[in-house]
Amino acid sequence: MLVTVRELSAYMDRELTNRQQDAAEIVIDGIHSEMEAFLGRPIGVQSFNETFVVPDDNYWANSDGLYYDRALDGANSVMQVLSPPYQIHLGHAPVVSVETVTLYPISTTSPYSSPQVLDEGVRYIVRKWGIDVFAVWSGDKVQVEYEAGIPVNPYIKQVALRAAAREMQNMTDDVVGLKDFQNRQATIQEIGLTEAEKRGLDKFRRKQI
Repeated sequence: MLVTVRELSAYMDRELTNRQQDAAEIVIDGIHSEMEAFLGRPIGVQSFNETFVVPDDNYWANSDGLYYDRALDGANSVMQVLSPPYQIHLGHAPVVSVETVTLYPISTTSPYSSPQVLDEGVRYIVRKWGIDVFAVWSGDKVQVEYEAGIPVNPYIKQVALRAAAREMQNMTDDVVGLKDFQNRQATIQEIGLTEAEKRGLDKFRRKQI
């Protein structure tokens, strides 16, 4: 959890009733979701499971090693890698760790007939944006279980607390207004993240070219 109800209560310097605590959880979840949507990445390290299908234009990748042909070791020769590995851009970044990569061979040209759990550093390399996979063929399925996200730092937590406190104040004022049949009109600047807060968070934002 990005911010707890207890932390929000301490930040606002007030005791919350049981009903207000329930409302605070809804507010915190909304702020968390808004920040993740703006940043384009999860806040806090989370586990994900994604499956990819190798496109038709990927005929082969170097199946013997990452950089050279082991069969030529005796001749002290180095083979140039003619085809690059298949790059999988995972849906969430930065990638913290990859638990398992499983290859489900579908192509009739694949030398494998059963699912293969690939070894890191031999059959795939972990990148911050995803993985490079070696020895896959067109039509093969690749399942990746991994952890990704940005660690919660004090600035992100402060922004979340500030925004959540504003939302709690808006909620309180709106509830009082509704009870009095005089709904309070909150301005756009008071709802959710402010433009200044978004500018501060922009350095953590996921940008793709």
